[in-house]
Amino acid sequence: MDEVARHRLTGATLVADIASARARFADRAGIVVETVMLRRKAAAKFADVTDVNATDVSEWLFTDEAL
Repeated sequence: MDEVARHRLTGATLVADIASARARFADRAGIVVETVMLRRKAAAKFADVTDVNATDVSEWLFTDEAL
């Protein structure tokens, strides 16, 4: 997942980033990309939380509906 997290995954780069992930992770690429994007969204959402341990979202799993 760290490899995919290094990609920007923005509107301008998303197609190329997903293609790169697909080359590395094959049929799991969609899951990996979605997890990275949801963790970024969670990090932004919880940025104001003062407990650093509670905001380390690098190991958390999310659903889009939860965020």
